[in-house]
Amino acid sequence: MILSRITAALAPRAVVLLAALAAAPAITTSVALAQDAGRDAARDAAEDTAGASARTLPDGVVARVYDEDVTEDALLDRIARTYARSERGTEALNELVDDICVAREAERRGASVSQTEIDGYMRRWDETIRRQSGGKASLEDLYAESSSREDFMATAREFLLRQKMAREDLGSKPDEDLSEYYLKLWLSSQRRKAGVRYENLPEGVVAQVGDHAVTRRELAQRIRKKLPEEMVAAVGNELVIAAASRHDAAQAGIVLSEADLDEAMADLRRRFTDEPQVRGTGVTFDQFLRETRGYGEADLRADPVFRARLALRRMLEGEVSDGDVREHWEKNRAAYGERALVRQVFFAAGEDGGEFDLPTRREARENALGAKVEVIAGAGLHLPESERPKTPLGSVLARVAKRLTTDEERRQGAGEPMAWTRLAVEGEKALAKAVFEGPLGTLQGPIRSSVGYHLIVVEERRAAPSFEAVRTRIHDDLVQRRVNEYQLRYKGDSDNVIRAW
Repeated sequence: MILSRITAALAPRAVVLLAALAAAPAITTSVALAQDAGRDAARDAAEDTAGASARTLPDGVVARVYDEDVTEDALLDRIARTYARSERGTEALNELVDDICVAREAERRGASVSQTEIDGYMRRWDETIRRQSGGKASLEDLYAESSSREDFMATAREFLLRQKMAREDLGSKPDEDLSEYYLKLWLSSQRRKAGVRYENLPEGVVAQVGDHAVTRRELAQRIRKKLPEEMVAAVGNELVIAAASRHDAAQAGIVLSEADLDEAMADLRRRFTDEPQVRGTGVTFDQFLRETRGYGEADLRADPVFRARLALRRMLEGEVSDGDVREHWEKNRAAYGERALVRQVFFAAGEDGGEFDLPTRREARENALGAKVEVIAGAGLHLPESERPKTPLGSVLARVAKRLTTDEERRQGAGEPMAWTRLAVEGEKALAKAVFEGPLGTLQGPIRSSVGYHLIVVEERRAAPSFEAVRTRIHDDLVQRRVNEYQLRYKGDSDNVIRAW
């Protein structure tokens, strides 16, 4: 139970934790939103440029970096590593299993769907779209937005086949369209009939459907079809950057030793243990990796992308001097100053809704007040202390934050404790006062900031450390900045890189 809560909270940060040995100082959700938007824009621009450089590559090769080929198999393996344990991966695996179960059952029954049935189904769809749009749209518009006519026909065939067999088993009328609920019930019965298994399987097999083994590669292919092009490109660019790092590190004479790997793994374990969600739980880094990524420390240690990142850091570390570290400290003391461990529920707002369809300030404040009532009720703050439930206030706030967060990736980390510095709330007088002067362990807010309203609970404060205490962290931050610049360079167009995702 503890492990599942921790993995839910940390899963969105797992990639970051594994990608870099140094994490930048944590910041508020509101500032993070703005930074994420900037990074997304830079990434999209870089990937657009990269697409222009795509040239012909041999079959089975998706990129060439200097003289190293990145294969289709390597890309699929990376997609599986990244997404197999995610919500997208689970959805893709369920689809694969259901497709196999339906195909086996249709073969057993001799069931099929005729072209006449498909044409009739598509005609009904077209009539519905025209009627609902007042004649302004048709089925052709749907193809243009989401898929081709052929894809739609294939989906229609599969849907009609499932409906036909499910109606037979459930005793429904021949022309009745079963709801999604009844189709799910029927699919569950087909999984049981097929004896679907997900545990105790051979290496490389993710599910067993009767005598059919669903391989990790099949799952990766299905996930790839579901991913937007930019997400496939992001995974592919990981491999490109790894290949470029290996080449450039070798040119610089960098050779990773076992001691380097030992040190890197020890540092990752330490950083994991220092995470607020992990402290005192007894969950190990290896357990966390297996739960969120599907592999353990030994696999991470052998991962070529991870090793390439380490080699890149080794190469770039020499660019950061003691003078650079001291200068950065002098100019950015606030970023390494006193810290507060904060949980929050955040409500973004614009003056009149904003250019991104944000709620108005009035709407955001009303939503924040509603959330505050929910937290108060859940934690029993309206009751005498002796009658309050045992659930900690922070846990109640996190539960409310997760319920109110619509973004899948942000939801898992919503309401979890984050370290805030004064730099993170610079220019936000009311928020800074609440975070660094308000009472500990008390629900505060709604607090208005320039970007919305905040409900917060401050769980802990730490005094500003000395320069010596943060020297290593500053050095790591400066190295990471150079790593980021290097990676951005190879995400863009380059004479030494050919891509064709």
